[in-house]
This record gives sequence, structure tokens and C-alpha cells, in this order.
Amino acid sequence: MTKDFAEDFNNLLTWLDPDRDRAGEKYVIIRQQLIKIFAWNRASDPDGLADETITRVARRVADLRESYVGDPSLYFYGVARNLLREDIRRLSKRQAQPEPEEIVSEVTDDESREQLYKCLDKCLNELPPPNRELLLMYYETSKREKVTTRQTLAAQFGVQPSALRMRVFRIRTTLQKCIENCMNVT
Repeated sequence: MTKDFAEDFNNLLTWLDPDRDRAGEKYVIIRQQLIKIFAWNRASDPDGLADETITRVARRVADLRESYVGDPSLYFYGVARNLLREDIRRLSKRQAQPEPEEIVSEVTDDESREQLYKCLDKCLNELPPPNRELLLMYYETSKREKVTTRQTLAAQFGVQPSALRMRVFRIRTTLQKCIENCMNVT
């Protein structure tokens, strides 16, 4: 932590509450709420974006102390909303990863399709068994059953549905890379 940020952070805590213990409690609550907001909105990195929000507010706290009236946590949420917009723009600029069905539909001839399925089997078998089972269970149902199945899976793992989606997304990304490598090698 740099000296400037340490000073900004101390000023931030003082702005939240003159009592250091209460300020610390408010800080923890605000940070947890920010993480929930970013996770709920499927941000790329909820923890990192929560920290960035706090950093941006801390940099401006000297000006805020004199001019801002009201609950400081509301200011954090406003900054978070703007940061979320930035994150969405940044993500939309990146090339969207195709869904597994899109990969299959891109392959037109039978030989390539056969190779794709071989790579899919190979890569699924390379995943750790818990990840493979989660991925297969996550995608095994469709339509209305899908919601119930995913809520049940989230409860089984003791996580929120948004955290489960992120976990499945990471597994699917790993699977995607493996399939692409396999298709390029053969």
C-alpha cells in the first residue's frame, strides 16, 4: 500500500464514521454489498471491481467530506454503477466466446464434426471429475427444468446461483480452450 493510498484510506474511514471500529464495520458491509452487486450483474471480477470502487472513492474523499451530504454508502453504489457500465463496455468489446452449440454448428463436414466430438470427449475426460460432473449436470436439462436444476446445484454446493454460473463459465472456458487446441493439433 502506497503512502498516498494509506492516507486516502484513513480519510475514507474517518468519512464513514469518526469512531474507527464503526468505520471499519461500515467499510466491510459496503465492500460485501459491492461484491454482491457486481456478482449479481455478472461482472467480470466482482472482488476486483469492489476494490476499484473503494479506491476511486478513497481518492476523492477529501473533496467529498466538504461537499457530500447523506449516507456515504450511496456514493459508493453510484461509483459502482459507473464502474459496472465500464466493465460491460469492456466485455462487449472483447470477442464473445461462442456457446458450445455454436462451435458444433460451425463445423460443416462429417470428418470435422467427428474430430470435434473426439476432441470434446478427450477434453471432458481431462477435466477433474467434480468439474466434469458439474458441467454435465448444469447443462443436462432444458427450459423450465433448467432453473430448478441450477437452483438445486447451487444449494448443493452452498453457493449463490451467480457464483455457480461463474464456476461453470470458468470450466466451460477451460473446456473450450482444450477443444480448440485439440482441433488445431489434429
